[in-house]
Amino acid sequence: MYRSAVASILFVVCLAMAGMSPAGELGGLVRDLAGPNEEARAAARQLLPRHGADAVEPLLPLLEHENMPVSRAAFNVLADIANAVAAPGREAERSQVARLLMTLIAPERSAPTKRMGLRLLAPVVAEGGDVAPITALLREPELREEARSTLYLIGTREAARALADALPAAEPAFACGLLDAIEKLQDPATVPATRTCIAHGDPAVRAAAARALAWTGDVSLVPVLREVCAQAGPDTQFAATDALLHLADAIAQRGGNWEWSMRVYKDVLAASMDPKLRTMAMMGLGRYGDETAVPAIVEAASSGGAELEAAAVMAFESLNGAGAAKAMVAAYPAFSQDARLGLIGLFGRRHDTRFVPPLIQELESGDPVLQLAALDALAGSQVLDALPPLAQLAESGPENLRQRALEGAFQLAGSVATGGKSDAAGKAFLRLYSLASEDPVRLRALEGIAAHPVAEAYDVVNAALDVEALRGAALSALAGLVGPLARAGSDDKALAAFQTVAKADPAPERLLAMAGQLQGVRTGLDTTRLLGVVKHWHLIGPFEWAEEADWEEAFVGEPDIDLGATYAHGDAYLDWTPHQSQDAVGAVNLMATVAQRDRCFAYAYTTIIVEQPVDAQLRIGSDDGVMAWVNGTRVWDNRVDRGMAMDQDIADVHLAEGANAILLKISQGAGGWGFCMRITTADGLAVPFSHPE
Repeated sequence: MYRSAVASILFVVCLAMAGMSPAGELGGLVRDLAGPNEEARAAARQLLPRHGADAVEPLLPLLEHENMPVSRAAFNVLADIANAVAAPGREAERSQVARLLMTLIAPERSAPTKRMGLRLLAPVVAEGGDVAPITALLREPELREEARSTLYLIGTREAARALADALPAAEPAFACGLLDAIEKLQDPATVPATRTCIAHGDPAVRAAAARALAWTGDVSLVPVLREVCAQAGPDTQFAATDALLHLADAIAQRGGNWEWSMRVYKDVLAASMDPKLRTMAMMGLGRYGDETAVPAIVEAASSGGAELEAAAVMAFESLNGAGAAKAMVAAYPAFSQDARLGLIGLFGRRHDTRFVPPLIQELESGDPVLQLAALDALAGSQVLDALPPLAQLAESGPENLRQRALEGAFQLAGSVATGGKSDAAGKAFLRLYSLASEDPVRLRALEGIAAHPVAEAYDVVNAALDVEALRGAALSALAGLVGPLARAGSDDKALAAFQTVAKADPAPERLLAMAGQLQGVRTGLDTTRLLGVVKHWHLIGPFEWAEEADWEEAFVGEPDIDLGATYAHGDAYLDWTPHQSQDAVGAVNLMATVAQRDRCFAYAYTTIIVEQPVDAQLRIGSDDGVMAWVNGTRVWDNRVDRGMAMDQDIADVHLAEGANAILLKISQGAGGWGFCMRITTADGLAVPFSHPE
């Protein structure tokens, strides 16, 4: 049966998409919805909403159908249509549907039909629409609650005013319901009628009216609502005072009359016996108050038990400003242990130096519960002043706290970094290093400095190189200090750090990382001095690689070079062009500087000057193959297809005192094309050189 119904529905849907229906017209679908065939009714239920406003009028009679499944299906279709036409851009259909549905609540209709009409009308009555037929139902005891709810859901200015207009004739219980809806709609036009209810003879109505006016933030209402509270009985005291507190909130949010809000909160806090109301008043003082709110909160908490102490902690969470911080720290000792535990967590979360002293005091209190809480709060405080007590506790505190304090100290240093303050983190690890007395702790601190290098750490890190257990971490940290030292103007220390690391670990990756730190730094140091990188060249090309023998072809008469010569090659005339690399490792992109070509060669020529003879190495990276000559002698030949990296090829050479000519021939197969070169000693340190003027 189920599968048969689904199949029938799918069949009908497919027909409808083709422009047909089982009956061929809207009327046929309506008849199917009202007919005895359940499968046809189910299909019509799915298809009718697509007809929109046109389907409303023929469906209305079915709401009163004697067969419940038929009336329910009709209601559901109408509800789908009502919700659909409420979308932006369908205003005309929405108005049409609202007009038709209004006929369901006509006086002659039955109560069940009117209820269905009210439920259907809520989404379709637009701003400016007529709500008079709904308003009339506010006078019918059997339907007035549904009518009130519908007007609230419609939420237009007309609906809000209709609710307010109904207040004078409403009995107390219904007046409270009307005022509840008026409060939520917050329409200024309802204020006059609502304000007359403040003088109502029923205290519940007065309290509801007070709440319905509180959103205005009108400071002139403070004495009025105070009077409502004064006249309230036990059953309405909470509601009346709650309204007064909401008025204080609204006044504070509007601004300009802050002192009135503070006065209300403090008065309720002092006079009320209800813990919930006192808690609400405390929270208001916290949200909108300053240091002047602290004494009132403390006084109430001291006599209100654990519940109000907990509320005081929550109120303090919202208080901000230097004065409030000072007042909270001063008030801290007045609280019970449980409340102090809450405040300890709050103080740690503030990330503010002003909250650190009471936390340090608790470390020395002897109370193990408060000690642990203070330790954890200091660890998360992101305040450097918290490091010394944590480090001291880690070294000489009770045995059960030492490891936790140590972890807390490192957590503190690391948390500074997660706050986006890398320099502050580096200083934290540096300070932790200076406070440590054991190598394992120093090692962790050095690792932190390596991750967050700061120039101030140079002397400490340099000294740590002499400690075997710390040497590896110190080298990593020292490598990271090259950039910070250069940025701080300490070129001599930056150079010393670079040379120390390069001599101990001349791996190209580490050297490149240090050189990269200097990119964009205005300093006397550059990678020519630090790495021996050659950046000044004369380039020429491209020369076609037509056959294998061209690898050995002397296209520029090498090894003798004339930079003033012009070379005819094919249809082109090629000249030497000067080029200076701006790259940290001196990389030259020949695709950009020579040509975007495949299967060709380019040449690069430079002259360097050394002050004395030296055995050296040419450390070449190339994409693709490379030949090299020094002073006319071929010193390297590597025919290869590869991408470029530092120090791929190392050629041992002897450089004469004075000028030395270096020529490279770089091949291009396909893809990328370029080269880089640096001149070093055998241990990878830069050979000092210059270029002719």
